[in-house]
Amino acid sequence: MSNIKINEYIQSKRNRLKLRYRLSLGLQQLKRPYNTIPVFLIILISIKIWKLKGIFLTRSIPTFFQPIYQHIIHVSLILTSISLLLGFFYYIGYRAARKDEACLIVAFSAEALISGGYPILISRKKEKGNVIIREFSTDISMKTWLETKESIADQMNEHFVAEIEYGSRNNSVRLYTAPKRIQTTRGTLYEEV
Repeated sequence: MSNIKINEYIQSKRNRLKLRYRLSLGLQQLKRPYNTIPVFLIILISIKIWKLKGIFLTRSIPTFFQPIYQHIIHVSLILTSISLLLGFFYYIGYRAARKDEACLIVAFSAEALISGGYPILISRKKEKGNVIIREFSTDISMKTWLETKESIADQMNEHFVAEIEYGSRNNSVRLYTAPKRIQTTRGTLYEEV
């Protein structure tokens, strides 16, 4: 295989992972009330259109094509409803992940991002005591994560509660953070002497 085909395969595999993780992250975000209202609206509109499907079926179509036309209308209404829901879940997942992923892109060096690609947010959970657990899918080595730990904390404006560790999935890293950056002691400044 040529190098171009290998790169295309890696990129398509990464896009499939990103799509799957965005959808699952969108489903995780449904526990918030303001995210569930549009889902109920989509379901209600789909039910209303399903009840009004008779408007589409009263067209003057030859009797031979009538059953085919009915099946096309049924399938298109179902697929439209499902695609609207999936699109909304993807949008919620994208909205939840963009800030965290952007902070990591800024925190890592260009060499790390070129060799491993940017991390993709898999899950984000808030635990007791304002601890946020983030899990990222990544090909960046753990050594690089540990070297850029302070830069990540600066970009996210948070402090690490526990060490960076491998996640539950293959090639994933888990971060335990809490809000607000903890000031480090700077020592004596030369002006204070």
